[in-house]
Amino acid sequence: MSIIIVILAVNWFVLESLWTKSKVKNGFNIYSVPMGLKLLLFVTVPALIYGACVNWIEKPAEKWVSVLLVIVVAGLVYFLPPTILLSRDRAISIRWLGLSKTQIPLRKGVTIYADPKDNTVVVQDEEGRRIVHTIYNVDRAGFVEQLRASAERSVNIQI
Repeated sequence: MSIIIVILAVNWFVLESLWTKSKVKNGFNIYSVPMGLKLLLFVTVPALIYGACVNWIEKPAEKWVSVLLVIVVAGLVYFLPPTILLSRDRAISIRWLGLSKTQIPLRKGVTIYADPKDNTVVVQDEEGRRIVHTIYNVDRAGFVEQLRASAERSVNIQI
C-alpha cells in the first residue's frame, strides 16, 4: 500500500509541475518545484532531523538510526531540483537551499538543448556551467518559450 502511495505522490508532483505556471518577481520568471513537493519537504525534513536528535539522545546504542536519518535528509536536499530564475539576459540556478548558485548570461556561446533521456532542458555556457530544468520544475512550456525568445540574440537552441 505504501508503494502505491509513493507512486501516486510522485505522479501528483509531476502533474502539479505541468499545471503550475511560473511566477514573476523583480523581472525574473521563477521556475521552482511545485507547492506539493515544497510542502512535503517542509514537513519531512524537520521530522527526520527531530527523529535523528531524539534517537541520538534516548537510544545511544542505536546511533546508526540517527546517522541513517541524517543521510536521508542530506539526500533530499542534494536531489531537490533547483529553483531557476530566468530573465531576458540571464539564467540563475539556486540549489541546495541556497548554498550553490550558478549564473549564465544568455549571450553568444550559450547552448540550450533538451535531453530526452532525463526529460530535462539544459542551458549550458562555453565554460561548461549548466542549468537544468527538470520535470519537477514548474512551467516547462513557459521556460522553453522564454528561452526561444532569447534565441533572437544568437543563443544556440536545439529543442
